[in-house]
Amino acid sequence: MKTDLTELQNIIEKANIPIDQKKMLSETFNALLARNDSVLEEIRNRVLKENKNLRMDFSDKWNIATTLISTHISGGVRGFRRMIGNFQESKDEENFLGNSQCINIENNYFLNCSCENASEICTDKYPYTGCVNLQGEDVKFNYRLAYDLSYTEAERILFYIADIYHIARPIIFSPYSRRAVKIQIPNQDQYARVADFLNDNPETLVPYCLEQNQLDGKLLSGKQLMWNIRTESVSLPEYEIANDQNRSYFAPYGDREIYRYEFKNIDDNAFICPDISDFAKIIAAEKDLDRRQITLIAKERLLEPCELVQIIRTDSKNIYDFPIFSNSTSDSRFSKERLRTEGDLEFVLHKLSMPEHGFICQFYRLNLTEKSDLKIVPRYSHELTYGESYIPHEQYLYEKRHALPFCYIKFSGDEKFLTDYANYVLLFLENRYPDFRWIGVI
Repeated sequence: MKTDLTELQNIIEKANIPIDQKKMLSETFNALLARNDSVLEEIRNRVLKENKNLRMDFSDKWNIATTLISTHISGGVRGFRRMIGNFQESKDEENFLGNSQCINIENNYFLNCSCENASEICTDKYPYTGCVNLQGEDVKFNYRLAYDLSYTEAERILFYIADIYHIARPIIFSPYSRRAVKIQIPNQDQYARVADFLNDNPETLVPYCLEQNQLDGKLLSGKQLMWNIRTESVSLPEYEIANDQNRSYFAPYGDREIYRYEFKNIDDNAFICPDISDFAKIIAAEKDLDRRQITLIAKERLLEPCELVQIIRTDSKNIYDFPIFSNSTSDSRFSKERLRTEGDLEFVLHKLSMPEHGFICQFYRLNLTEKSDLKIVPRYSHELTYGESYIPHEQYLYEKRHALPFCYIKFSGDEKFLTDYANYVLLFLENRYPDFRWIGVI
């Protein structure tokens, strides 16, 4: 609101002071009020811009692709980088003395089968028998296949980013992250020489007698999982350094202090993610595209370096042996905040379909009670699911108000990845629209 200049001028005119002093006061107040109005307008514009930046949806920048390729492809795949776990891998099973009960064969192995077959192949026991020739002697050994969770762990950073930057679309579709396995043999003295030989020859699958173990064509080696993500560790900005550099500062907010960390020269398709140990301290993340700056706003001081995550623009055409899976949709924004009609649901499902891979999802049925006469799509186990799921808590809150209807979605497509596709869609629907119980059928 602008100050009333006319009222001040009337007060000066009525004052019992010499004319020259009235003129001086009038000119002084004119300059002060002009400056005051300019500052107020600048503050107003900055507040509005920061509010817009905090609420901005960056979904149109969020195009994630994954593919599995041979390790022997010269130069790799343009726009893709090897997916490497950024988080601590889950510990192997230990006995009561704290010793590992198995030995991992160090290499990248993947299963070439359906999700259901993979869950049958991976087991806690050692059901498979292999054989190696050591100094002219055939030595048999037992082994098992266990899920390698390093890739699903690596995906977590994307879900942390999506949370603080308001990404309102599916985050990543990566079936081969859920086909990664480790070959493990018992940690026993008689297998020590076997483990040395297998680790010295990691790509050969001959010792594992695949045909005999009904794994022929299902266990792959010499492959690497790729995605169009580049990561780089970045230090926290120092406190109050030069304006053209990254900087941090704190400011009072009521009875507490708010910390702001400014990262400059950030590309449009790049994001700053705090360390996991600092994530709970984050209030919001502001991305200013015009200034190429990201500001992390925290309620406590951050202690660990952050991660710069850049999404590389790439051609997602299937030009290699294995398909390139992408979260691309016909529209990057899911504008339906609530599903009020069947038309709203069909609109969302149409955008979640993947005709380039033959995957289709369609509305099937809405019931107030659960149906048992349908073939239900199995859901991922907790360790294979996408990101952190807060669905039970959300649905509990909704159920406190009214009973949640069961919404059945029909899925069709390639059998090998159909369960993966269904889980990808259902998890997004559950997180985005928790006022339904989402169930997939085939």
